[in-house]
Amino acid sequence: TVYKRELKAIVKQLAEEVNDDWHDGWEEQGETINSWFEYLEKPLQAVLDIGIKKFTGFQHCHQLLKIIEESFRELCACPMRGGVKESAPDSVDFTLDHPKLAEVDGPFIWYKVWRVLLESNANEGDIDDSEMLQAIKDASDAGAELIEEDEEIPEKEEEISPYYRLLSKRKSEWESLPNTIRNFRMRRVIDRRFDGPPSRRTR
Repeated sequence: TVYKRELKAIVKQLAEEVNDDWHDGWEEQGETINSWFEYLEKPLQAVLDIGIKKFTGFQHCHQLLKIIEESFRELCACPMRGGVKESAPDSVDFTLDHPKLAEVDGPFIWYKVWRVLLESNANEGDIDDSEMLQAIKDASDAGAELIEEDEEIPEKEEEISPYYRLLSKRKSEWESLPNTIRNFRMRRVIDRRFDGPPSRRTR
């Protein structure tokens, strides 16, 4: 997809910047990381508009969120000083058009979108349980909070909400499903103050 290709280009840019100047290039690298997070506005709003507002293309939207998660893992495999995750911005400079996401804090907003996609389609959509259980497994493996840490679910609501039923009553089923999200090996660090050909040394 276009989104996958363009996210890949940002990851490649960061990898090249880290490779060129691991020790002193942190400012430029930080700007590239910010650009990765800011890019998410388009694909995430597409998930909201198609998969949540229209209840169509669930699997396509789910796969798009997996693309974002895998791209972030590949971004984190760039061995910049201090780490990519630790260098993420405090928040994103955009607001997604959905009432449940109007006041979301922090940069890892795709996890919140994932929760809304799953809950909306489980409760109001027409998705097979087998497909939804694997989607729940994927989101859980990615690190999405399927239930907020301090969220209390009334017993009555658990009975009437298909989403909560799948999460709790069938937890052993989805937990046993395969992990389908790709991991990436950390790239090799080259400190060009001392390593690599003399023509590319930074000191």
